[in-house]
Amino acid sequence: MIGSSLAPQLTKFYDKVTAPVRREHLSNNEKIEIIQCEYPELKHHPEIFRGASTVFYCLGTTQKRAGSSAKFREIEWQLANQVIEECFNHQIPQLVLLSSKGADARSLFPYLKVKGDIERLARSKNFTSLIIARPSLLMGERAESRFLEGLSIRALSPILAPLQKYCPSQAPIRDYELALALAKSSQQHKKGTKVLENSDLLKLSHETPLLT
Repeated sequence: MIGSSLAPQLTKFYDKVTAPVRREHLSNNEKIEIIQCEYPELKHHPEIFRGASTVFYCLGTTQKRAGSSAKFREIEWQLANQVIEECFNHQIPQLVLLSSKGADARSLFPYLKVKGDIERLARSKNFTSLIIARPSLLMGERAESRFLEGLSIRALSPILAPLQKYCPSQAPIRDYELALALAKSSQQHKKGTKVLENSDLLKLSHETPLLT
């Protein structure tokens, strides 16, 4: 979901944006180069990584789509490991990693544990700049429906603004708000590791007008 919102935001800050996609996709933005490929085959497309100054990692799946908790972890870990290793091998200075609120390698919850494991892997590579984003509930149009999440979003929509104002650490964040925050963070944090919690992401996204 976040990828389709992120690419247009990145064109505000970068002269060229390379966007790998699984399904055929056309872009009318001359700054965006579309590369169609299956995500497990990213390592076979060095042109995605070669010469890049920043990589934004926003891939992921769901346990429902994966079929089981074990398969979910396998897919999440393999995708992230592949991309992080390629970034390291191509000496990319900056990685922006989309994680999750509550990510923790010691967690008993499979989703939060694998996100924490991925964060730990990224930290171990000592990128010049590593930005870890931990959003709360993400609001936007998904390629696949998540029934319970959809109910939550519809219930929260009328009170989203006050939630974001008075409880920013827990409030939902819209996909285009997160996309803008990720893009802006890459310009503001050029060295070291920076963890952006949900409240930080909302603050970043609201500092300038949004591109929607």
